[in-house]
Amino acid sequence: MSARLDGVTVDVAVRRRERVRVLDDVTLELPAGSMTALVGESGCGKSMVAASLCGLLPPGSSVTGRLSLGDDSFSGEEISGRDPRWRELRGRRVGLVPQSAATSFTPVRTLGSQLHEVIAGLDGARDAVELCHAVHLDPDALELYPHELSGGMAQRAAIAAALAGDPQVLVADEPTSALDPELAAAIWDLLAATARRGAAVLVITHDTETLRGAFVTRPPQAPDAPQGARGWVSPQGWGFVQGARGWPGSRSCAPAGSSSIAQPPTSLRPMTSTSPPSSSRSHDGDARRQRPDREFRRS
Repeated sequence: MSARLDGVTVDVAVRRRERVRVLDDVTLELPAGSMTALVGESGCGKSMVAASLCGLLPPGSSVTGRLSLGDDSFSGEEISGRDPRWRELRGRRVGLVPQSAATSFTPVRTLGSQLHEVIAGLDGARDAVELCHAVHLDPDALELYPHELSGGMAQRAAIAAALAGDPQVLVADEPTSALDPELAAAIWDLLAATARRGAAVLVITHDTETLRGAFVTRPPQAPDAPQGARGWVSPQGWGFVQGARGWPGSRSCAPAGSSSIAQPPTSLRPMTSTSPPSSSRSHDGDARRQRPDREFRRS
């Protein structure tokens, strides 16, 4: 199933009844059987794109434009999540790996009880142990409470929950930010495999180093590639990064050294070199990354 944002503009209510424009005429296509990576500076609206695709925009948002999820179409305020169809779509048709994985779980219940509930509610084909193995998480973690999980464990648990219903569109917001390079590469492989099974996958990431190492190493050779598809992952496992037009304030939404974001739709380029964040590995495969202060500033 493909997904498409077409001319989506989002204004979010803030103090004193003011509104801030967080997305401005965004158009982004996610073809079925593809993996698209969205890379950009903090605060440029990447997570709002994810929220728009999942009907999870903040309360009070004002929305114009159109969203297509396969045969389902949403216009204007329906994109924000008010349409009752979202109850059947989330988890089954579209899955989300949230950026703040640790806070996405109920703190007073074990990870296992929550995953079991998600699987039962979505009629998932895999049990919790199988999902743990898929995301390279020790099944013993199912006995732990969310506060007992490291950042990397919580991140992998959130990916497992998002995959429980075998969604046809998967949106992963920073899925490898707390992982060391080896585990990050394994997660990229998992997401690519999900795309090869026919899903439309969008990943939002700052982890350009492991992403480039996993996919954008050389142009793909895939004679059966879908015509006109952008950001697709070939059967060999390589892919391209696709930009989207319509970012707030006409910002480029591209980090220094990147040539792949906000390019014309027909321009497909591998990412160029960027300086990787420094990291140190912990015992469970997490990476404690040292990022520039601007990464933590809120606009």
